[in-house]
Amino acid sequence: MYKIFVLFFLIAPQFLKSQKDFSFQLAAGPNYYFNNLEIFKENLEPINYSIYSKLMWNTRYRLSFGIESGYIRLYRLNDFATGLNSEITMTAIPVHAAIEMKFSSKLYATFSFGPSFFRNNIISNKGEQSTHTFSTADISFGLGYRHTFKNHLFIGAESKFYYSSKSEDRNLALPVFVGINF
Repeated sequence: MYKIFVLFFLIAPQFLKSQKDFSFQLAAGPNYYFNNLEIFKENLEPINYSIYSKLMWNTRYRLSFGIESGYIRLYRLNDFATGLNSEITMTAIPVHAAIEMKFSSKLYATFSFGPSFFRNNIISNKGEQSTHTFSTADISFGLGYRHTFKNHLFIGAESKFYYSSKSEDRNLALPVFVGINF
């Protein structure tokens, strides 16, 4: 039995290295918020930024499975009716299960679903206030292009649509990313 364990631990790392079964990527880029606000909608800044990270298990087939998280600045409101330097910022932190399907060696589509944590930060002349909420059923869809260098490092771009079921917020991001296969 001891010989089997030793043999497994000697061979398994070599097998994982040769297959490149996992990948990790970091992405950042601008996003556009589709405005669903009724009050102060003329003071909304819809273009903000998103940061994503993704850890994926790449199968031998066209599907990959993993987890995706990030930081999405949905919108920013400022200088509303009073003309003071007031600001409201809404951000989301998704923690989603992700499924990726490769159409070719460079093109792919992703679908992710799961909970998101929301933070609403309000700054006014009366001080600062933060509120937190939780959404259990958020989704995102993406289409991307990836170029791999020597089977390890890769770069690419993606268009990602994010939808929050609790607040009915919609967002379209265009992040660029770098990553590594291991």
